[in-house]
Amino acid sequence: LTQCSAAGGELYAFGAKFDRNLHKPIDAEFGNTDGLHGVHDIHMNQGNVGAHSGDNGAFHDGGLLLAFPDRVVGILLAFQTQQVPTDVVGDAAPGAQPLSRLIGHPGPGALVGLGAAYLERALINPVGPDPGHEAVVIGNRATTAVSLHGWRLVDRNG
Repeated sequence: LTQCSAAGGELYAFGAKFDRNLHKPIDAEFGNTDGLHGVHDIHMNQGNVGAHSGDNGAFHDGGLLLAFPDRVVGILLAFQTQQVPTDVVGDAAPGAQPLSRLIGHPGPGALVGLGAAYLERALINPVGPDPGHEAVVIGNRATTAVSLHGWRLVDRNG
């Protein structure tokens, strides 16, 4: 988000408009003085079971689009408890599985033995001056914190 802003890009948030004022302190930071001018549910809105099943619906998932001057990046989010596949109205279909189960069990050809934490992506030594532009993203398949104690970043040259 910071890179998009610094590049003069724009952020587009898709979700549901607030329907009531929750009096959140962050509202004032965004200039939302009456609490009704924000967007929530900027994530997948189907495959919920239990307390959030009322949020299910087809074709109204949320997300973020970051429009950089030279490209558009989409950020699409879901909760590990949401299930796929879904039926035509967005409810979990018979035999659906939670995303946590699908993410936690790699399929054929996937890297195995990684445990809950894994290297999701890295940008090391990008073109141009790189202070503050290098990034390493560690993913977590678990719903609890995972210690990275003893981890090292090592390239092919050791």
